[in-house]
Amino acid sequence: MSRNCANWYRIQPIALPTKFIESNRPILRTLLDYLIPEHLNADETDFYKRFHLYVEEPMVKIRFLDASLRVHPTLSHISVWLSEFRTLHLGGSRVFIVENLTTFLTFPTFPDSIAIWGGGFAVTLLGGTDWLHDKQLYYWGDLDAHGFQILDQCRKLFPNTQSLLMDRATFDAHKHLITTGETTPVMELPYLTEEEQSLFQLLNQNGWRVEQERLGEGWVQKNSRNISLIK
Repeated sequence: MSRNCANWYRIQPIALPTKFIESNRPILRTLLDYLIPEHLNADETDFYKRFHLYVEEPMVKIRFLDASLRVHPTLSHISVWLSEFRTLHLGGSRVFIVENLTTFLTFPTFPDSIAIWGGGFAVTLLGGTDWLHDKQLYYWGDLDAHGFQILDQCRKLFPNTQSLLMDRATFDAHKHLITTGETTPVMELPYLTEEEQSLFQLLNQNGWRVEQERLGEGWVQKNSRNISLIK
């Protein structure tokens, strides 16, 4: 284990609790800021990054919606470090980025396609993955203000991103499932289409939300079949 790892001290024969740093970060930051000002990353607020300690990378969950694209015949899902994901260059012409874990795991099989679990605003971590620019990307999130904010951010990173099941017809068909969601003071999302912008405004003004995992299976299957006809 590298000496710059955040947990390096845990394996040393010293009389400290294994969670010493985690339990004492505020006072340790004050002391280290004073003792080693020339060695810290002054613009970083995260404790570990501020003092150049290794932190665990985010992981990217991937489902192979087409069995022929699997990296091994027995692996329908894999999870890889973000830095490794950026170098994978996976096959398939389509990539579905799905916000919710349940819908990611239950997304229907799909020819020539893979699915990625977006995990809310963590979708922005996918920026810098050059090979995704060569894919047709679809983003599917909740029908609420935050879902459209994430779509906007995704499209900023990958301009060819299309929304999936985030349209007025889907909303109208599931109005009986509306719950109260969070709103945002943001009024304009520049990377949305005119139709998406209109639905975003409606949902945000009323605090409405239709969670993506509540959509009917038949509705999802129907829209999936329509996309499968697009080459």
